[in-house]
Amino acid sequence: MAGATRTQRAPDGPARTGVGSVRAVPQTIYRKSRVSPRAWALPVVLWVIAAVVIVVFFPGVSTSATVLAATLPTAIVLAIWLLTLWSMNRYGSLRLTAETLFVGRDTVPVDQIDPASVHGADSRPPGALERTVTSAATVQPPGQGPTSADMDRLLGGAYGSTLGDDVVVIRMRNGSRYGVPTTDRARLLAALREVVPTP
Repeated sequence: MAGATRTQRAPDGPARTGVGSVRAVPQTIYRKSRVSPRAWALPVVLWVIAAVVIVVFFPGVSTSATVLAATLPTAIVLAIWLLTLWSMNRYGSLRLTAETLFVGRDTVPVDQIDPASVHGADSRPPGALERTVTSAATVQPPGQGPTSADMDRLLGGAYGSTLGDDVVVIRMRNGSRYGVPTTDRARLLAALREVVPTP
């Protein structure tokens, strides 16, 4: 049965298939932006500021052990923050070529997508509150389908959608419905309409 599969994604540009051979990689039509370096730097900077404030304004924190103990809670928050950013890059990555839609760890053959689900989809982005509610409610426990009744599976490999993200549901020719996390519904659908023929 056709549908999404898990695979390793290839970067843009030529790919080597053997000694002396080069295979052309399909051109990228759409790509979701990765987490910016500024977003990675922000939690680290905030943790350093918090550590300095603790050392300067709390005289009892003087030895290495007490500094470590005092900054441990903020370090835990930092670790969770960085893990979230890594997860967004790992499972929330999105790239579309003329043949394949890559979503995190999943790949979807473009020719297996039902054209009606792409060309008939609403391109208008939902409001911030609606996105937050939808993403918070889209949870996919290990080995189970998502809690949303609109889809059979959330693509990417994560256990849920990033808070504040939109989810575009595409239907396959075999009837399966997959949720594609995105931050830009209009651009994603416009790109899909370029490669999925009109029904």
